[in-house]
Amino acid sequence: MVELFLESIMFLHGLFATFSIVVAVIIASIILKGSLQGNAIRGLKMFALLLVILAFAVNLTGAYGYLFYRLPTADSPKSLILEVDPFAHEILFETMEYLGLIGPIWSVAIAWMISYYGKQLATVMELRRTLLLHLILFVAWMIAISYTGLIPTMIAPVG
Repeated sequence: MVELFLESIMFLHGLFATFSIVVAVIIASIILKGSLQGNAIRGLKMFALLLVILAFAVNLTGAYGYLFYRLPTADSPKSLILEVDPFAHEILFETMEYLGLIGPIWSVAIAWMISYYGKQLATVMELRRTLLLHLILFVAWMIAISYTGLIPTMIAPVG
């Protein structure tokens, strides 16, 4: 029963990461569309809140899976990965563990920019460009972080 629950949590972990990328792209496309009036600003704020929720969900589900990953047993995923390919753990997984903490903070910063500047995004191009830059970097970062977690779990899945 615990294994099925853990597999479900790790499936959700990947799903939340994927949806985070999709939502960030949706926000960027709304900003690029041009007219940011009324409903568009409300839509941006709702998608920004969804991005924050998803970013925190990625970290919470990842933290739960991490408990099982690091078990001090010979058949734990960490032990198996270290036997097969230490690089996959020492570089990729360790990078993901620490750089992954940036996601929720960054998503809150993006949501704050959208909420605080709101209607100004329609007229001040510098704000739009800054927000777009953050969204593009967030998506690139999310893809890179997902890759650093994908490779080790292909060697020894958690769950």
